[in-house]
Amino acid sequence: MNPPVNGTVIITEPTRINIAGSPQYLVVIKGSLPVIVNGTRTTSYTGGWVWPGSVIRLSIPRYQVLPNLTLAVVSSINVNGREYPLLGNIILAIDSPMYVNVNYRDYYTIYLMMLLTVLMVLLIMRFRGDGQGNDVITV
Repeated sequence: MNPPVNGTVIITEPTRINIAGSPQYLVVIKGSLPVIVNGTRTTSYTGGWVWPGSVIRLSIPRYQVLPNLTLAVVSSINVNGREYPLLGNIILAIDSPMYVNVNYRDYYTIYLMMLLTVLMVLLIMRFRGDGQGNDVITV
């Protein structure tokens, strides 16, 4: 058995060439908010070339509260263009190239919080009085 050749090969007679190798698949996982891929928190994971039969573990929080008080709730994931409902943590068994996108639905709780804040201010102003001690409170 001849050693492997790295470079130019000159063939002068009939020769059998065996190319040893196996395919690898590109895996990309994207989401607008961080997810945990194999224990690493990320919003964009490009796993590079992954061997067939490899396993990738996804842990996706059910919801996340954003700084503007928007509540982002995971609605589904797309794997290679096909939509699946989210049923907890996900284990991907790699048997082809995969493009995974995590979908969120936004609930704008900021407006509710603003409304509650305005109502509280109005209630405080209403029951505060004029500050001169002339107010009568009946219990």
